[in-house]
Amino acid sequence: MSQGGKNDKHSISALEWYEKQLSVIEQFGSDSGAAQDSVRSQKEHPKLLKGRALGNVGNALRNLMDLPRACEFPERALRAFQEMGDVRSEAITLNNLSSIYLYIGQIRKGQEYAKLQADLVASNPSPKLMPGQQIDIL
Repeated sequence: MSQGGKNDKHSISALEWYEKQLSVIEQFGSDSGAAQDSVRSQKEHPKLLKGRALGNVGNALRNLMDLPRACEFPERALRAFQEMGDVRSEAITLNNLSSIYLYIGQIRKGQEYAKLQADLVASNPSPKLMPGQQIDIL
């Protein structure tokens, strides 16, 4: 983890909140009616909420420089987004994974994720995500 400071306190608070959010979503299950009732929009599927929660935990861990754990959560999020066919969230998650792996020196793995993201974007053009558009969440 990084050295103490105001930003670390905010990141720890965010991590705790995101972990609680993930716990609630997992408690009700990805396909349960209870999870669906808690969704802001009926268009959002509980699996997408779980994927987003997993990604948020990963981002908070990355901000705290807990990079080995930061990789675990977006890997799980990626599977959820792929199951649902959410190409935009999948591309963002692939980009995040690429950035983390490049940062920790696993260049080949980072490049693999970057290529997967580029291929996905090139093969799935949409108004929100055009080929060649860089997605940078970091």
